[in-house]
Amino acid sequence: MPAEDPETIYLNKYMKTEWRCKYCSCSYATNGGNLAIKKHLLVKHGKTENSSRDNITAKRQQSIEDALELSESQSFKRRKLNTCGSTGQSISGGHLEVLHVKFITACHLPLRLVECPEFRDLLNYINNDIDTWLPASHTTITEWVLRQFSSMKESMKSRLQRARTDIHLTCDLWTSPNCLPILGVIAQYITEDGKLETTTLALVDIQGAHTGENLSKYIQDVIEDWGIALKLGFMQMDNASNNDTLIEELEARKSSIEIILIFILIFIGLFNDFGIEYCATDNRIRCMGHIINLSAQSFLFINQADALDESKSDSESPITLSDMEKYRKLGPLGKLHNFVVHIGRTPQRKQQWKLISRGKLISRDNGTRWNSWEKMLREAIPLQKCIDRYFDQYSDEYLCKDRLSDEDWVNLTKVNSIIKLYKYMY
Repeated sequence: MPAEDPETIYLNKYMKTEWRCKYCSCSYATNGGNLAIKKHLLVKHGKTENSSRDNITAKRQQSIEDALELSESQSFKRRKLNTCGSTGQSISGGHLEVLHVKFITACHLPLRLVECPEFRDLLNYINNDIDTWLPASHTTITEWVLRQFSSMKESMKSRLQRARTDIHLTCDLWTSPNCLPILGVIAQYITEDGKLETTTLALVDIQGAHTGENLSKYIQDVIEDWGIALKLGFMQMDNASNNDTLIEELEARKSSIEIILIFILIFIGLFNDFGIEYCATDNRIRCMGHIINLSAQSFLFINQADALDESKSDSESPITLSDMEKYRKLGPLGKLHNFVVHIGRTPQRKQQWKLISRGKLISRDNGTRWNSWEKMLREAIPLQKCIDRYFDQYSDEYLCKDRLSDEDWVNLTKVNSIIKLYKYMY
């Protein structure tokens, strides 16, 4: 079955690209056109070129029906906000609340949207009963959002309790673009109707030091808040180098450990409180994505991978000449990185590059994720002549040091032919 990522490329046993059906196990080579693929979808699955459009319509209708069912199940009392000029009978206040909250949250729209005259004019044009139920102030919309959140959370708690399996958690801590330390907790489980489901339980802004003792408090709050202590299953986290040693120590000492690796202490303490046996070693799952990333990074940079840790990997951070020199020591990959950074540093350079490349851009790696390097190579190699031309026209005393030779391009092409295979390991 194909992956969820539509950009995933599949290779057959002859290392040729192929198309894989998402409804069955059939596959077809892509070098023979799409006639056989269309015939397969029509004959075997009854799918046509209009099927996607029909599916979108069906999903939209289902979304509306779900919203109506949700509003009917809620016992909130809603009052008319304006009775002048209309009765409001053509609109249900409950349905409007659910649909409006879904709309602004899914599209990341401001709460003050209801205060926009043009927005209200549009809704009034569609139905002039809208003012009867739609608030004129963003403060009321805030109340709507919080009320719907509480309602949906209680519903999700019940769904978790009715799950057929244990609740397995994935935890990770990262820094957001606006420099907030965010702890994410994701639950995976099989629902009562036999479907695999993934639910975001928490995105917590961490206060204080990122020690295991401090983070365990947040994890404990999440587990207790959702009431899943008795159904807790496996836990997946990244592969810190000292995890194995700490888990072995945890197994030996159990209740005597006061500070332990991020996330693990809470599970032991919690299960001891409930009188349930919990083995940290047996219930720990390694992060396959992290393993693949480490393998790919080792292939790309061999023993020089540590040089990347010293350089700024954040795409928004300013790059110094010292940083560029560190990347330059990595060889052709580092030179290509410096070139992409160079053209992205000023609007003028971007304009110069777009004129040469006819509007095509090259994504910049972020220094730590292997697939960002793969994407940069995939986009840069077809633009070799454009890159050489840019060096001919706009190179300066610093950029000229990163000019890629013919041998460099050969090496980059070979690296790309290997690194792209990592995409098929998931």
